[in-house]
Amino acid sequence: MMDDMTYDIRKQPLPRDINNAQLLLQDHLANYQTVQDIFNFTTASAQDVLSRAATSAAVSVSRDEIKGFLERSEGRHDEWRTLWEHHKDKLLESVRLCEFEQAISTVCSEIVH
Repeated sequence: MMDDMTYDIRKQPLPRDINNAQLLLQDHLANYQTVQDIFNFTTASAQDVLSRAATSAAVSVSRDEIKGFLERSEGRHDEWRTLWEHHKDKLLESVRLCEFEQAISTVCSEIVH
């Protein structure tokens, strides 16, 4: 899921009208909570498995694999969070640019009349 979202974020062009810019920003903000919830659930589940496996020496390899997964997962989560913040900033900038262009258009229209 994170790979799909990352791909979509990178290929998505910035909107040129205010309504679309605001909708894309709202969607982007909503997606953050979805990914954060999935990440928290996965991390909690892995920690639970590690806790239950801690009593058995026979599963030490599995514990190491789970710990490695958690470390890689945290790294991917940090990468995704950085990309998400960068895209959020670009969307906010796009909203401000659309608002500015709309204001200029309004002023020019008033000058003409």
